[in-house]
Amino acid sequence: MTHQDFRSLTPQAQETLRIKAMAALKEGRSKTEVARLFGVTRQAIHGWVNRKQAAGVSGLHAQRRGRPVGGRLKPKQERTICRLITDHCPDQLKLPFYLWTREAVVHLIAQR
Repeated sequence: MTHQDFRSLTPQAQETLRIKAMAALKEGRSKTEVARLFGVTRQAIHGWVNRKQAAGVSGLHAQRRGRPVGGRLKPKQERTICRLITDHCPDQLKLPFYLWTREAVVHLIAQR
C-alpha cells in the first residue's frame, strides 16, 4: 500500500485512524506492520505512540489546525500602532531604525 497524505484527511478521520492504529499495536502487531496496514509511515506511528504515552488517549484526539484566530493586541491598540506607523518614521518615535520593518514594529509594540 502506498503512503497517502495523512494531512488531506479530516481531523476526525485522522483521529479515528490514530486510535485504530494504537489498537492494532495493542493487539501485538509491530509498528512497521501497522504503518503498512494504515498507509502511513513508521515514523508517524512512532510519534503517535509518544503522544499517547505523554498525554494518554487525549493525545490522539484531533487538535485545532492552522494559524491562531485573533491577535494579541486589542482593537484600540491595533489602531494606535497602525496610526503611528502611517504617520511617523521609526526614528521620529525614537526607534533605532530608518524604515519600518517587522523588527521595528515589534520594538514599537514593546515600547507602547
